[in-house]
Amino acid sequence: MRHSNETTRKKWWTCTAFLTIQITCYNALAEEYRKMGDPKSLETAILYHQKELAVCEEEDAVQEAVVASRFLGDCYRERGEIKKAKQQYHRALGLLRQECHHISDLYEEHTCSTSGRGHSNRNMKRSVWNDPF
Repeated sequence: MRHSNETTRKKWWTCTAFLTIQITCYNALAEEYRKMGDPKSLETAILYHQKELAVCEEEDAVQEAVVASRFLGDCYRERGEIKKAKQQYHRALGLLRQECHHISDLYEEHTCSTSGRGHSNRNMKRSVWNDPF
């Protein structure tokens, strides 16, 4: 049974590492094309950022999706497609807000679970930004 758990853990790590590399490669390729600045290169950059974003969404990689949306917005902005750029920037901001609420909820849950051990529960709903940790 132990062998099975170790094998599963290794497969999970390998899969996670592969996805991280895949996301990073899509991002790097897209940014190299974006730096070229010509219309065809910008189109290629958009395609790579869209692939990056699709993998992020499929794997629920929120932080990476924020980055992908932001860079995709940059590509649209450079092409003069301001409406599409704004959509991507707002998407990135929305994902950040969602992630911050999740972090804040986890912090509150932790605070509540430790409140019986001498911790004050007066300020349980503190913002994650004011968190001293």
